Amino acid sequence: MAFFYVDNYVSVTGSGMTTMMVGATNITIMTNINMSLKKGWNKVLITLAPTSITLTTDNISSDLLWKLDTGLVFSCVNSGGGNGGGNGDNGGSSAFDGTISGTIVNVPAGTGDFRVYGYIYTSTSGSPFVTTTVHNGAFSFSLPTPAASELESIGNYFGGMVGQISNPNVHIIGMGYFQADIVTNLLDANDVLCVSTDDPTTQWMWFIYVDNDVTVTGSEKDNYYASQGVNYTYNYNMTLKKGWNKVLGITSGSGSNWIDNYTTSNIPSNLVWKLSIDLRFAGPF
Repeated sequence: MAFFYVDNYVSVTGSGMTTMMVGATNITIMTNINMSLKKGWNKVLITLAPTSITLTTDNISSDLLWKLDTGLVFSCVNSGGGNGGGNGDNGGSSAFDGTISGTIVNVPAGTGDFRVYGYIYTSTSGSPFVTTTVHNGAFSFSLPTPAASELESIGNYFGGMVGQISNPNVHIIGMGYFQADIVTNLLDANDVLCVSTDDPTTQWMWFIYVDNDVTVTGSEKDNYYASQGVNYTYNYNMTLKKGWNKVLGITSGSGSNWIDNYTTSNIPSNLVWKLSIDLRFAGPF
């Protein structure tokens, strides 16, 4: 449901198509409009489908309700060794073999198969680092070993950190983001995230590769946010093993003071994969 105000009666009908790039795929969105708006405030029903949006003032259902998204309780990944999400390590090793599998719990009903693309931070080609097909919400893929040219010095990676890096000769890369070639909402709804069911807006999983064992402890300030008058601090307490590692990010704060804590300890088991349809992450903006 949306609410429109007009200063006089107007009827709006028609349709149109918009093409946009999502992931590595061009998606065409059909917008259908059938609205008779009276002077003043009007209720408009918006129906979203994978490739269409419909706005209408006709036949608005009486069974609509206000609702908070409290999340669904599913495992973020399949149980057992070598998974890519939280497994209740309680301080155990963060390392895993790069195999990630699970179910995206909020794929809209009626959605067919679609692709998910994973990108690394240092990619300059624009090409995805890894791809997979999602069927009925389920997916599985393996993060490959990065090429040497895709890694960077750990000193550069944490260039602004005040703290300790146990082995300065290590090279590192982090998965930047996962993106689906599906449109469920035009407001950046196609990110695929591994988040906590306790609070999906403040706890999420991140994946880091290192070419040797290393411990990173310390903190750094975000210069961009500082230029906007916001004090944003990143705290690190990570024991990374050679290969791929799971890292838990936790955001806290309010107003102009925010903190992200990154840890490889006590990773919870109640993480789920979600499309970012209904997620508004905690933060200053």
